[in-house]
Amino acid sequence: MEAEEILREKELGCFLIRLSDKAMGYILSYKGQDRCRHFVINQSESGQFVMCGDTEGHDSVADLIEYYKSSPIQPFGEYLASLCFEALDEELYDFIQVSPKEKPLATVGY
Repeated sequence: MEAEEILREKELGCFLIRLSDKAMGYILSYKGQDRCRHFVINQSESGQFVMCGDTEGHDSVADLIEYYKSSPIQPFGEYLASLCFEALDEELYDFIQVSPKEKPLATVGY
């Protein structure tokens, strides 16, 4: 798994956020005491972001990250520390810029 390769040599609590391949939403991956851990971040109907297995809702993914820097992730009792910037390799991502007034050049019909 690519996320685990990125985190393998990092310090405890180093984390990254990526889009889920399988589910709608984000995956939080971080380096724990004995291995990398991965959690799905879901968005509730009220718009709150919640880490799977927890009930604590947050207004944004950034708020969720800040929360787990000072509150332990259960049941492991581990904290997030710092974002792994190397994960943001521009070659891995396609950047799509559409100005708000422009219509997309192509539409996909179902």
